[in-house]
Amino acid sequence: MCGSVIINGIHPYQKAIPTCNVSIDGTKDNRLWKVTDNPSCVAIKPGLNKITARYSCFPKSALGNNKQPTFVRYHSLNVTGI
Repeated sequence: MCGSVIINGIHPYQKAIPTCNVSIDGTKDNRLWKVTDNPSCVAIKPGLNKITARYSCFPKSALGNNKQPTFVRYHSLNVTGI
């Protein structure tokens, strides 16, 4: 699984890494992601900010071959910078 985010619609997407904590039943829990905001690209500004996450999954045979992902999903949320 590959993940990335943009802030306030400013490209390029920044890489996001799942923390892969193990849940109670022993499966991987990908609810938590680590993103290092690159201030030279974009930063959270005071007031309303929109963060959009892009999740994609590549077939194992396509890794390294630059093929299209089998699915891509987006999710956005608004945060208030102070």
